[in-house]
Amino acid sequence: MNKADNQIQIRNLQNEITKKVPSPYGITTAIFYAGTGSLLVQSEDRMALFNVQQRSSVGEVSVPQIKYVVWSEDMARVALLSKHAVTLLDKKLQNSCTVHEAMRVKSAAFDANGVLIYTTLNHLKYCLPNGDNGIIKTLEECVYLTRVIGSSVFCLDREGRSKKVDIDNSEYLFKLALTQGHYDRVMQMIREQELCGQAIIAYLQEKGFPEVALHFVKDQRLRFNLAVECGNIEVCTLLMPCLRERDIVV
Repeated sequence: MNKADNQIQIRNLQNEITKKVPSPYGITTAIFYAGTGSLLVQSEDRMALFNVQQRSSVGEVSVPQIKYVVWSEDMARVALLSKHAVTLLDKKLQNSCTVHEAMRVKSAAFDANGVLIYTTLNHLKYCLPNGDNGIIKTLEECVYLTRVIGSSVFCLDREGRSKKVDIDNSEYLFKLALTQGHYDRVMQMIREQELCGQAIIAYLQEKGFPEVALHFVKDQRLRFNLAVECGNIEVCTLLMPCLRERDIVV
């Protein structure tokens, strides 16, 4: 990028200029890789997906100043990392969601499922494509992610030493399967893993899945309320005598 004349320079392997293309913005602050023949071009408060061959923008989004850009392996999703925020978008810079952080965002990497794993100064976190996010674990030191494979996170510390961090990814994989409608996988995870907890139950109710929450809950009164919410008459009928007996005792 030549800021003097605000033109994008295309160079060959001998570092010779082969083409000059005007930037889509009057003021360009940064450019980032966006696949073959495309660039992400940053202005003061906007980011454009710029096709170099066609010399035109094919997508645009309003964002603060971006420090890093991370693409998923299949180039289907991109994460824009600013000082205190992570913005997730698809490859056309659409369907965006933003997570704001009090601590500085340090690094990020996508796993094979399209879930973004990222770090702040003292936490390892996740963000699903729909914007749902949470903490995976607290970090003892600041690290910079390089790759995520299954339940293993590979990273560098501040001295540049390579490290592997093992994580429990069951929570975000459960939420991902739920949002994608893979209910067979959801029920399999319920049967095989210890996911029960108030946070998971609250999440299921908040997202409109009381029928799934019903499989976690043992308290009869709460089970009855969930059964009513999802219209499960059979469970309601089974629980009615138990609730009446409890009410008499109380």
